[in-house]
Amino acid sequence: MADNVATDRVRKVWDRQANSWHAQRDRMHAATRPVHEWLVEHLGPLVASLSDAARTDLRTAIDGRLAAFRRADGIVLPSRCWCGLAVR
Repeated sequence: MADNVATDRVRKVWDRQANSWHAQRDRMHAATRPVHEWLVEHLGPLVASLSDAARTDLRTAIDGRLAAFRRADGIVLPSRCWCGLAVR
């Protein structure tokens, strides 16, 4: 019974903290959304205009630079990272 009380207490603290993290992420996303939209609007057509070989070279170069930031659960970028661009 004591284990359940302690677990419940820790879970409540975790949930409060996680909610704060999500709120901060949402505020940051809202604040930076115009920058992201500008990048996609202006750089997307440029990247799309590249030849298949040039896009492959660009993707390979980006993947190489991201290698240091890859983790088992995804890519973790430092806080000083400004942007990324994905084009299908």
